[in-house]
Amino acid sequence: MRTATQYEKINDLSKSSLKDKFSKREFVAETNFCVAMGRVSIKVNKDKGYSDQAQLEEIYSYIEKSNLVLVREPWDIAETASKHESRKNFFELIDFVEASQKSKQPIKHIIFAYTSRGSRNKKSKRMIEELLDIGVAIHFIKDNLILNSMSDFGEWLNWEFKSLKDQEDI
Repeated sequence: MRTATQYEKINDLSKSSLKDKFSKREFVAETNFCVAMGRVSIKVNKDKGYSDQAQLEEIYSYIEKSNLVLVREPWDIAETASKHESRKNFFELIDFVEASQKSKQPIKHIIFAYTSRGSRNKKSKRMIEELLDIGVAIHFIKDNLILNSMSDFGEWLNWEFKSLKDQEDI
């Protein structure tokens, strides 16, 4: 008769790639170069202190505190975030980051004030996720979230929840 110690555990994840996928790992970006985007959508937000200027000040402060290097002035935009095809400035930012990957200064950080700037709709969210696959970290200052290719399960869940909420809000 066999004892319990002679059997392998069926659900033992200690030797599984699943464990690696969801365990906390350190993300180290290839560079500290970044770009940023700020936006205020409605007058009510400006009245609450979320003006374009307030967002940009917070973005600049965050970049300095995080020892990042801003490679160009932030996109300060006034465009709809609900209709994917109308997000010309967002596309410009994505194209700029993708093109930089072949340069001597690949951008590895994108700074947004809120998650809604990057995940307001499913197509935009997928574009952000593709950047994560090439080693770009996405920083959402107000939501206290930095998403990267090695983010843990809780961070991914937070991103998914916020993205769904953002989509529902529009």
